[in-house]
Amino acid sequence: VQSREREFRAHGHFDKIFYVSAKKGQGIQRLMEHLKEKALPRPWTYPAEMRTDLPHADQIKHMVNTHLFKWFNSDVPYKIEHQTVGWTPRLDGSLLIEHELIVQDSIVARMILGVRNTIVSRLREQVSYKLSKLWGTNVELKIWVRPLEQRLSLKDRGLGPSKDARRPPPQKDNRPPSKDV
Repeated sequence: VQSREREFRAHGHFDKIFYVSAKKGQGIQRLMEHLKEKALPRPWTYPAEMRTDLPHADQIKHMVNTHLFKWFNSDVPYKIEHQTVGWTPRLDGSLLIEHELIVQDSIVARMILGVRNTIVSRLREQVSYKLSKLWGTNVELKIWVRPLEQRLSLKDRGLGPSKDARRPPPQKDNRPPSKDV
């Protein structure tokens, strides 16, 4: 940790360096006190009850992206475009939101959907829950995945290994045939 502090000090001037663990909650109080000392007294730019200034559609996109980046590696999340296609307030006060994920081809779409739509279902549940907490109203999110191009995988084209190719061949029985009397 001290080597990291020396590295920071070599690249700039800092009033103070704080060792903080958000996981264990250590050092946060000292950091908050320092920030309060340095803050200039003036009117707040945003009201205290306002949590973010992002539009709702951008909040949805951000939350969906957060989960996609957690679950997929490589360049898959970067190739996904978003658009909110429906926004319906219901009579009971809840909200129905339809969000579309646009991907290059059907192979990427199947990756995002998961086996029996498990991944997109989990994404829908988690984002709906977080939006409900953030906005203070029940949110039902429907997520559609739309490929721009239909492309078959090697398996679908009959070029990849099939289920039978992965299964070992049956063992031959080398015993002599039994004689029925």
